[in-house]
Amino acid sequence: MTLLYLESDATARTAAKTLFLSRFETLYTAENVEQAHLLYEEHRSEIDVIVTELSFPHASGIDLIRWVREQNTFVTVVALCARGDTAFIPQALELNVDGFLFKPFTQEQLFSTLDHLLEKIYLRYENTQNALLLKQYIDITNASSIISKTDPNGFITFVNDKFCQITGYRPDELLGQQHNIIRHPDMPKSAFKDLWATIKAKKTWQGVVKNRAKNGDPYYVKTTVQPILNANGEIEEFISLRHDITAIMSDKKQLFDYLSANALSVLILIQIEDYTVLEKFYDKGSVEKIEQTFGKTLLYLMPNPWGFQRIYHLENGLYAFAIDRRSCRADKEEIHAVLEQFLANVKEHVVKIDTIEYDISVICSYTYGIFKVFEDAKIGIEQAIATKQPIVYADGLSGIEYDNALKNIETIHTIKTAIDTGNILSYFQPIVDN
Repeated sequence: MTLLYLESDATARTAAKTLFLSRFETLYTAENVEQAHLLYEEHRSEIDVIVTELSFPHASGIDLIRWVREQNTFVTVVALCARGDTAFIPQALELNVDGFLFKPFTQEQLFSTLDHLLEKIYLRYENTQNALLLKQYIDITNASSIISKTDPNGFITFVNDKFCQITGYRPDELLGQQHNIIRHPDMPKSAFKDLWATIKAKKTWQGVVKNRAKNGDPYYVKTTVQPILNANGEIEEFISLRHDITAIMSDKKQLFDYLSANALSVLILIQIEDYTVLEKFYDKGSVEKIEQTFGKTLLYLMPNPWGFQRIYHLENGLYAFAIDRRSCRADKEEIHAVLEQFLANVKEHVVKIDTIEYDISVICSYTYGIFKVFEDAKIGIEQAIATKQPIVYADGLSGIEYDNALKNIETIHTIKTAIDTGNILSYFQPIVDN
């Protein structure tokens, strides 16, 4: 701590010096207001306390205090009052002087006043440090977490930038609303019933929540909801911290969520050809490396006039592109032409891992529509494998497959019934050995 001591009497300054240095690391002394001005200007960043007389032969301590208060409202000021200084006391009080010492004062009175003020300074410094740390914690949390706050009834009172980014809503669209504005229909009501029961009981709730952005896209967040209590232990508000975990959810689940959210979609499936041969020839780790490395190149290899944003890596060498039909209004011939160019790009591409190069060939299936889009495209891949076609348009194939399966079931049922009832007439062809 640093003290600026202003005393016109040289004897008093000398006598007080030892006493002040028992409480302060640094002491600056001045015998008049002008010196005090200069010392304060030079050392303002380090001075914590000023002890000053109120009256001087040619100036007023009140003027010094007023000037200091204009520079720094937080510096602690102690006024030394002589018998004739009572007229200055009301002005000193108006300037929020922190303490008074009335001459003559004892050593105990001096130390008692100083210790009381130093304790306040330390507390203020501690509060300032805590506030600074708290601000940094808030800044870090805001930068890394998706945050919202609600009142006790669940109406949103605050959202941070990351909340707006992931949901696609502006703050003015969210404030005053409840969180069901982003609730995904896949989330059961029972989950939120449990959440509310927990936080209403003044406990912390944690879990994974599937939400829906403004554009309909699903996303997953690991969520912590904490009730904030006031001094009486009553709930003032709720704060929710979330972390986006969509990227670590399985690609297959994310694809199905996307197709569910975008009822009319274009879906393209890409299958590594002869994948079973790849599995037999290489160990599991090598196959996974090949799949991952190849998957990372697909967005680059695919001509992208419609703005595909990502590739879904499903399983066993199967990948998917998906996009809303509103973004891709191409007919099947146009899509087929794009896929032909894609196959040509793949043919020219070599997957290189360490020092080994792998030639990968693929087959494609594509469809667009509302119902059974994935099922159609998956059967299209099976058909492409069976017929050795590089590209299959798969619209409606699942329906044909279903009809064929139904006919097979009916045939099997007819045969089984005939066997059970004995209604089978057997014909035998003799074998003639020529």
